[in-house]
Amino acid sequence: MAKQAYEVDAMLPDPLPADPMPLAVAWCNEAVRLKKQPNPDAMAVATVDADGRPSLRIVLCRGWDTQAGVVTFFTNRTSRKGRALEAHAHAAADFFWDHLNRQMIVEGPVTHASDAESDAYFRRRPLISRIAAWASDQSKPIESRQA
Repeated sequence: MAKQAYEVDAMLPDPLPADPMPLAVAWCNEAVRLKKQPNPDAMAVATVDADGRPSLRIVLCRGWDTQAGVVTFFTNRTSRKGRALEAHAHAAADFFWDHLNRQMIVEGPVTHASDAESDAYFRRRPLISRIAAWASDQSKPIESRQA
């Protein structure tokens, strides 16, 4: 398999910025704007549970606060991911924009959104998504397809 030639505009700026957050937001916004990436706000989030076992899953980035250096995502606090974050409040996230030849990793501490912010986010979700969340016991095995 031949190596792919990368476009010059996909490379990192030289010199690298002292604060990477504006570049991270710009890359994410560009991925959305160019519409080459099917899910430009998708990121793989890695956590470690109370026993030190790593876990990885895809979530959606729901916002950036460049002043505070914050990337926002939401999760059910009782899910496997939520329990892992309760045990170890640190995570790593990887944005992989393969159609743009870019990848970005974000690492750091994780804090809970306020109940009001979580409730407001939940109300913005499509009705079918809210029903699915209410009906499911996230990250827990079910007995059968019938259940």
